[in-house]
Amino acid sequence: MVGHYISRQGSVSSWIARAGTFFLTYRFPVYILTFLLIVGPLRLSYVLVHPEVVIVALCFSSLMAFIYLFNKVTDHIEDSINVHGQPVALSARNPVLVVSIVCLVIPLAYLVVVPAYLPWYLTLAALGYFYSKPLPFTNPPLRLKGVLIIKNITAALGWAIPSSGIYSVIIPGYTPTDFWIHFGALFCFSLMVELLWDVRDMEGDRVAGVHTVANTFGVRVTRALAVVLLGGFLLLLGVGAHPYLSLFVAALSLAFIFATNPQRKAGFYHAIFAVWISALTVLFFT
Repeated sequence: MVGHYISRQGSVSSWIARAGTFFLTYRFPVYILTFLLIVGPLRLSYVLVHPEVVIVALCFSSLMAFIYLFNKVTDHIEDSINVHGQPVALSARNPVLVVSIVCLVIPLAYLVVVPAYLPWYLTLAALGYFYSKPLPFTNPPLRLKGVLIIKNITAALGWAIPSSGIYSVIIPGYTPTDFWIHFGALFCFSLMVELLWDVRDMEGDRVAGVHTVANTFGVRVTRALAVVLLGGFLLLLGVGAHPYLSLFVAALSLAFIFATNPQRKAGFYHAIFAVWISALTVLFFT
């Protein structure tokens, strides 16, 4: 009886571990955070009156699924080398590719009805595709993710464009100045995160020929650039109506910057990132 109980407990633990690996490997936290970053800052009363905002947020979350799953399929070499890469199994690459394409196409059924969002959607889709696949007419083949700093800028645009672009469509009185301040702040923040994230993947990126600030100039230079970008984020955002929350984000970011090293586990990055996004959803537009 006791042996049966232990066996059941072991199978449950194994199932939870497999579910957790699947959850992280296929980047579900990214899609959830994308959705929160778009919807979170809006007041509940606004969302209830404009439920289309939720649909649009789901569309862009699906687009992020395409970008990340497509990248997982094309990144098998570096993911296999990186300790925390969690590569997609070779036998699963074709099914994952199909799922990524479905995630790209399905939102178009809704967005063609509300074409104001299409330029933002198609721009991000193009960036996501050429992030992983070579640009046409380049010899040798050139991927955006293989170019020093362009890799990080492209990824940062993927985080900065959705909420700032969507808000320019849905929020009355959202001026070009509002757009550039919001976009600039989120871009600085996202670029900071992307630079630090590359510290974790230095070895695999180097072997795969992906040039990053971390594996080209070292961790110290990466940290220095991250501090500058954090300053730009705080300068553009200002302390606003949430001075304590702004200081919390700044303190958390500084702690993350100087705690970052190649030995940190994936859970460290995911936990910090989740807290960041939760704080940002309050800081923006509330």
